[in-house]
Amino acid sequence: MPWRDWTARYNGLLLGEGTPYDLIEIAGLLDAPEVRTADKARLQRPGMILGRDVVGGRTVTLTVEVWGRDVGEFESALTAFVAAFTPARPLSSFRFLFPGVAGGALSEVDAVVRRRSVPMRVPDYLYQRAECVVELWCPEPRIFSPPQTAVAGPPEPAPGVRFPLRFPVRFPTGRSASGAATVLNTGNAPTDVQVRLVGPVPSPRIINYTTGQVLALDLNLGENDFLDVDFGTRTVLLNGTASRYASLLSRPAWWELEPGQPTRLGYRAAVGYQPGRSSHMQITWRSATL
Repeated sequence: MPWRDWTARYNGLLLGEGTPYDLIEIAGLLDAPEVRTADKARLQRPGMILGRDVVGGRTVTLTVEVWGRDVGEFESALTAFVAAFTPARPLSSFRFLFPGVAGGALSEVDAVVRRRSVPMRVPDYLYQRAECVVELWCPEPRIFSPPQTAVAGPPEPAPGVRFPLRFPVRFPTGRSASGAATVLNTGNAPTDVQVRLVGPVPSPRIINYTTGQVLALDLNLGENDFLDVDFGTRTVLLNGTASRYASLLSRPAWWELEPGQPTRLGYRAAVGYQPGRSSHMQITWRSATL
C-alpha cells in the first residue's frame, strides 16, 4: 500500500488510513526530548555555572483504535497488533508520514516497545473495537529521513613529487576535490555519516573539504577489501567483521554533517596511487530533525 498522510509502519504492521488501525493520538514526536545538563553550583555564590546541555532519549506514545467489520476480522487485527508491538525486542524503525513533523516528509525513529496497554472493555469488544496505547522508547532522539547514499571516486594521489623526475616538473598548486561528493543534511540538527571505502587503495584519507578535517588510516585495502567507518558509533571494520580502529593515525577527526549546508566529502590515497581503478567511497547519511 502506498504511503499516505497519517500512516505509520512498525515491525511490518501498517497503521492509519485504509487499515484496521486508526491513529487517535501521537505524542512525543514534536516534543523536545529530555535534556541532560552539566550545570554546576557556584561555590558560596548565588546562581549556577552553565554547562553544556545534551539531549537524551525520546518517548513516543501512540493511541490506536483497532477495529474489524466482524468478530473474525477484529480478532485477527488485534492479534497482529499485539505481535507487532511486543516488548523486549531489538530496535526497529518506526516509519511515518505525519503532516507537520520533519517537514511532512517520510521519516523514522529507531524504537523499542516499553509499554502496551490493551484494555478489554466489553461494550467495545461487542462492537469489534479496542482502544490501545503503545509507548515507544527511542534512545536516539533525532527524527531521521530514510537513508541516502552518494558515491565518490576513484581518489586522486596525495599531493607530492614522484621520482624519477620528468621535465618540466609540475608541483601541486592547490587541493583538488576529485574523488569527492557533496551531501546535504536537510534537517535542523547535526547528523552522523557512514563511509565505506572499497579497495584497492593504500593509506586512505577521508576528507571533509568543507571543514578541512581529515581522518587518516594506516592500512592498505586490497582489490576485494572494503572498510566501513561509522562516524556515529566511531567504529572501523574491515570486510564487515575485523576492527581496524588501531589503524587510525594521530587523534581521529570525527565530524557530523551540519544542517542546511552542503558538505563536500572525499578521499585520497598514499603518494603513488594510480587513479582509474575500481576503488571508490560510498557515503550514507540520514537528515536529522529535533
